[in-house]
Amino acid sequence: MPAGQTWHDPGLGAMPGLGNDRPRGGAELKGELDPGLAVVRYLYDNSRIDARWSVLDERGVTWWGHGLAQRVWSEAGIDDDGIEIFRVVARTDLLRDVTDMPWALAAIDAGNGMSAGSALIADADARTVGLVASMWVHEQSMAWVAS
Repeated sequence: MPAGQTWHDPGLGAMPGLGNDRPRGGAELKGELDPGLAVVRYLYDNSRIDARWSVLDERGVTWWGHGLAQRVWSEAGIDDDGIEIFRVVARTDLLRDVTDMPWALAAIDAGNGMSAGSALIADADARTVGLVASMWVHEQSMAWVAS
C-alpha cells in the first residue's frame, strides 16, 4: 500500500496499517458503527493486524498470521423484541491437507461434545479443519463483548 494511503471500507471505516502510520494507544469502540461492525473493528484494531496481511469484505476482515486464515465478521442486525442484535463470528483455519478425514471427523465429534460457544468444523471437499465461534452483541453489550 502506498505511504500515506489509508485502508478503507465504507462499513468498517478507515483502517490504518500496523506501524508508524497506526495511531498509538489502545483500541476504541467506534460509536458511528453498528454494534456488530464496532466489535469487528475493535478486534482488528486491538490485534494490530497489518493491512498488507488482511482483506476487508462487506462486514468483516480476513487475515493471515502465516499460512492459515482467520475471518471475523458481523452479520446484519436483526430485531429481537425491539432490540437490534448482531451475530459476530470468528472462523479460524486449523489444519489443511487432512488426509484421514474419517479419523478427523471422529476426533471432531468427540471434541465438540464438550464445547460450548464454539465448534470444530470439517470440510471434507477442501480437506480442512477449522474452529468457529460466535456470539450475539447489541448496543448495551458491545463494550463487554469487545473486552
